[in-house]
Amino acid sequence: MIFNAFEQLIKVNELEQSDGQAVLHVMVDKDHMNASQTLHGGFIASLLDSASGYAGLSTLSKNYGLIAVQFNVNFVRVASEGELIAEAKVIKSGIQVLHIESVLLDKERVAIACAQGVWLVQRNVVKV
Repeated sequence: MIFNAFEQLIKVNELEQSDGQAVLHVMVDKDHMNASQTLHGGFIASLLDSASGYAGLSTLSKNYGLIAVQFNVNFVRVASEGELIAEAKVIKSGIQVLHIESVLLDKERVAIACAQGVWLVQRNVVKV
């Protein structure tokens, strides 16, 4: 799979996507750490946002897109270098909005953060 430039920047290395669900895999290294040498909160939010977007897009037709209109992240524990998995699932799908939940897990499947959000469905989106 070819990732967009942002996902290449944050070093996503695998995506699994099915109807209403998505799983992103990333290998975290020192470039993802904050000044305290723990995983940066913005990076965590970005992974959850990306996984949520892919889950939502998997439910839409080709010329539709999504824009997050509300996104809440709850940070559960700190994380450091190693493999992380962001899992997302559409919990309610409507004509105009999707409700999506996501969780970031370490390799032992211990939760690092979770998120809930609402995405606005856009029609007639031209994808590059």
